[in-house]
Amino acid sequence: MTAIMNQLAKNYFVKQVVIAGCCLFFILLICIAFYGDNLSSLKGLDFNESAIKSAESVIPVVIQFRILYPDSHIKIAHPYEEPNPARLTSWIFLYDRYELTLDLPITLSDDETKVVNWSKPHFTLVEIISANGPDVRYNPDAQVDFGPEEWQKIVAQGGSFDAIGVHLNKTHPVSGFSGINQQYP
Repeated sequence: MTAIMNQLAKNYFVKQVVIAGCCLFFILLICIAFYGDNLSSLKGLDFNESAIKSAESVIPVVIQFRILYPDSHIKIAHPYEEPNPARLTSWIFLYDRYELTLDLPITLSDDETKVVNWSKPHFTLVEIISANGPDVRYNPDAQVDFGPEEWQKIVAQGGSFDAIGVHLNKTHPVSGFSGINQQYP
């Protein structure tokens, strides 16, 4: 009787292993069918980190932005179906009152890990007038949009916006601003 019980338990275990293996195989098939040959999109952050490191090492305006603002945030966004054109966005909060954003159209390599080309950057500086957690209000009359020529003037002055005639209030932070900083990784 014990031998029969051992044989049944052994068969049950084998069946469970076979079923688990088949399930994993079908999950793999579904992933391949859904993602096709572009399984790099399954990595998500891995490609993004590689592409960001590439941008930080080859695009002069991104290098300058990161040197002037080492605590700036950076991301690359694009639809998974079409990796190009992608958009690089970098932003930093200044003096607990302003948000400076760099927006740059880029082209990624076929494996989506390197920046192979980029277009003209666009910068936006906005003044935040109130902040209460996720509820942020901007001063619509204090938005400054500028391009690479003005950016080079700012860089030449060590990050001073006075170089383009914009005087920032550096001594009066917006109350609740620390909550904004906590929302961004």
